Amino acid sequence: MSIKTYTSSNGVTVVEDLRKFDKWLKALQKAVDKNVLSVGILQPEASIVYKSGATMGQIAEWNEFGVPRDSGTRIPARPFMRQTFRKKKNIDIAIKGMSVKGSKAMSNPSRIPRILLSVAGKALAAEMKLTIKDWETPKNAESTIRKKGKDDPLVETGLMMNSVRYEVKKRGT
Repeated sequence: MSIKTYTSSNGVTVVEDLRKFDKWLKALQKAVDKNVLSVGILQPEASIVYKSGATMGQIAEWNEFGVPRDSGTRIPARPFMRQTFRKKKNIDIAIKGMSVKGSKAMSNPSRIPRILLSVAGKALAAEMKLTIKDWETPKNAESTIRKKGKDDPLVETGLMMNSVRYEVKKRGT
């Protein structure tokens, strides 16, 4: 970017000076880089202990990555977190929300990075909850279906799904 000159067919010349915009964009990138967006099962929810003695963080991890058969209990991988982040639609939703909120925040530039990351986090957390709710395969084992009374691979009580959230923190805190 920098300075661009445009001349129309009827001789009107427009000079576009984007140096201030370039400087502002670089400052915004630095400010965004000072923050971290986390989405998923975060603390303190990750430490909630189920009746089985496992924490919600462990349950989420076992569902995300699976548990091998040789451990005594086989749980197939149901990567709800990775699938949420891989869907282009989810990134588009977050970006659209960021552009709307970001334009409203222009009056207070120091807040823009946190606002943008918060909008993206809210959109991604909502999509992650939908991913958990709508998950179908692999199906539950017959023994699990009997125990739960339904074949809903990632939902038993709804506690894990309802605990998905986001947070924006300063990097290093």
